[in-house]
Amino acid sequence: VTGVQTCALPILLGDTLEWNGSGWTLRTPPQSPPVRLGHAMAYDQARNRTVLYGGTGLPGSLRNDTWEWDGTNWTQVLVSGPGVRHSHAMAFLSQLNRVVLFGGEDRFGVLLGDTWTYDGTAWTQLAIPGPAPRRGHGMVLRLGMDRLVLFGGRLDAQTLADDTWELIGPRAASANAWGTGCGNLAMAPQAPPV
Repeated sequence: VTGVQTCALPILLGDTLEWNGSGWTLRTPPQSPPVRLGHAMAYDQARNRTVLYGGTGLPGSLRNDTWEWDGTNWTQVLVSGPGVRHSHAMAFLSQLNRVVLFGGEDRFGVLLGDTWTYDGTAWTQLAIPGPAPRRGHGMVLRLGMDRLVLFGGRLDAQTLADDTWELIGPRAASANAWGTGCGNLAMAPQAPPV
């Protein structure tokens, strides 16, 4: 699902495209999410599904829907979730076998700093310390380390963030000084390499 912003007016497309390692293929599923931009997607490795959440639809309405792509069709998953938002980030944390969502901006322009996980049946909010609220940040799985790395974003209309954070799963938290203890999750700021 793509949303394209031009210099003049936004053009929202409801296309589904798949990358095969060397090129894009346009897919034509029988059902698709409504067009949007500012959404986030993550591939759920445990369930072999791509998960899409939120974003901005037409005419500028924020969405709070969850969709899954199985390689053939989109299916809306009717679960309550993190609430309406756009410009958030999602990634899959293999150690937890869950998709993780962080931050974004709500319908009132309030930046969000909440962390949620999705297991295919429910969204669960995590009460963990973490980065300042933000939108437009990036988040990826750090392969081989079972950690999510979050970078940057916008802290307000004028301030761009240049900090890096890691979300550490329960088994790794006790092995690292920035964790919150055995069995808990923690996001910790990372110092730049020397």
